[in-house]
Amino acid sequence: MQAQKNNFNVKALIIGLGLIILISILTISKPFSPKKVEEKKIIPPSLPQNSPVFRQLSADNLISKMRNKEAMELIDIRSAEEFQVEHLINSQNISAEDFDKNSLAFDKDKIYVIIDDGENGAGLILSEAIAQKGFKKIYYLTGGFLSWQSNRHPTVSSGDPNSFTDQAKVNYINSDKLKNMTQTENNLYILDVRKKDAYNQGHLQGAANIFLDDLEKKREKIPINKKIVVYDENGFWAFQAAVRLFDMGIFNVYTLSDGFNAWTQKGFGIVK
Repeated sequence: MQAQKNNFNVKALIIGLGLIILISILTISKPFSPKKVEEKKIIPPSLPQNSPVFRQLSADNLISKMRNKEAMELIDIRSAEEFQVEHLINSQNISAEDFDKNSLAFDKDKIYVIIDDGENGAGLILSEAIAQKGFKKIYYLTGGFLSWQSNRHPTVSSGDPNSFTDQAKVNYINSDKLKNMTQTENNLYILDVRKKDAYNQGHLQGAANIFLDDLEKKREKIPINKKIVVYDENGFWAFQAAVRLFDMGIFNVYTLSDGFNAWTQKGFGIVK
């Protein structure tokens, strides 16, 4: 019995010494343990942390301003290829470098909205740089073009013939149908979207000419109260034009599917 008691005391002593040693080690090492790092807002490295002097604008705020027809310049600094595929209506495609370098040519009192891809912070950096040059009304579209898309706000697409969505925007007619329409309908607007040189060499009677890439900036010339028929040489540019017009809110549009080439091959009249 005494032997068991002695063994218990020895074990208790050993455990006690072990706990004392462990507590001592923890106490000594505590000052050297890493402190908890407080979370901080991530700011692109090129931005001063104590200023932005520009403002951020959400996609919903921007669409509201656009619907209210507020005067502003939309500067899209994405690549030319990305811009061509899809962009906000009335936006200009200017690289960040060019806008910064040529900023003296812009009116500092106008409202500018900078649009980037929403991934690399380039728009934030440019907004700060332009604001520091004395521009008074600089906005950055928060989240960039990705945010605009994710909120399903309207864009102008270049027109992808492999896209089911773009195909659904287009109504087709062929040259025989158009020939009949020119003889029976008075409320018809025929639009040639080829380049000026091709138009001057020969075009449909009464057709107006607006080159495909100029449609957006010249859309006010297109009457929305008429039936619009768009044509080019073979139908591809006309398809793209119809998609862009649909995206711009002009819906009563028909595409000449077989194009100007088929029209002339059938002996239908043209003027020069």
